[in-house]
Amino acid sequence: MISPTRRGIRRADRWGSGEFLAPRKNHRHRGVDFICTPGQTVVAPVDGVLKREARPYLREDYSGCLIESPNYVLKMFYLRLDEHLLNKLPTTVCKGQALGTAQDISKKYPGMIPHIHLEFVLVNPEIFLNLP
Repeated sequence: MISPTRRGIRRADRWGSGEFLAPRKNHRHRGVDFICTPGQTVVAPVDGVLKREARPYLREDYSGCLIESPNYVLKMFYLRLDEHLLNKLPTTVCKGQALGTAQDISKKYPGMIPHIHLEFVLVNPEIFLNLP
């Protein structure tokens, strides 16, 4: 896996940390937030099938995507997929391939460092086993 923004993980800002399992009000952060510059190109962190667009909030303009592989499913939020990809869904993507453009989450949460949220939704536990 590579960083979808080619940058590091969002550490503490006034809204908390973008690290995995960082505390939130009523839960723990289930993903990792990669720092971005709004408008920059966001790339596929893994090889897989870009299945569909995904939305973190029902009635807002923020978007993202769902990527599947044989061993996991991941969601990415706060990026607008390129039109040519949206028109071909589902479609295969390769690690490092451009997916779209970073959105500015700091407009919703002033003081939050802009980032791309990446979260594994399903993981095949067999990939961690060392079976004969």
